[in-house]
Amino acid sequence: MASNGTNDIVADVIEAFQQDVSEGYLNYPEELMFTECSQRFNDMFREAMNDPSHAENKALYDEQFGRNPSMVISEVETWALISNGKNADDLETEIQCLSELGLSVDLDDQVNGFTHMMQSFITNGEVSVPEALITDYKAIKTDEEFAATAETTRAAVEHAIATSRTWGASRASGGRGDAAS
Repeated sequence: MASNGTNDIVADVIEAFQQDVSEGYLNYPEELMFTECSQRFNDMFREAMNDPSHAENKALYDEQFGRNPSMVISEVETWALISNGKNADDLETEIQCLSELGLSVDLDDQVNGFTHMMQSFITNGEVSVPEALITDYKAIKTDEEFAATAETTRAAVEHAIATSRTWGASRASGGRGDAAS
């Protein structure tokens, strides 16, 4: 992906969060596990999108990313969020945690924009994951349990690619972008 202002803003938010987040937050094992699960989803998503079997979806993804990177980033992060057991209500906690970082006004506005877009994707039903494909990050206590959920994550990634509201091939060809079309 090409470097642009949106990528810089995302990097700034991540850096600010890692540097300034309260130590208490980092001491919550469940939140650390969610972060690991979310990172794994994102890694598997990138890997899958680079697979030749997803060439059409990758082309649509790249096209949409070029037009509206904020929307594409928000959608991918929404898939990672819900496939790992969080929902729109959990985003309110994230907003509060980030607001305590004292980000610049521009950065804070961007973060709020991403977060509200994510909430909208969920509440409007544009991004959803079947129960069987949701990893319960709160139930994972060991490395072995984490490893055992990898195939569920891989299936959630495939579901996200197939049903994406933004880059799904069925959406581009006139379908709704979900499994029903």
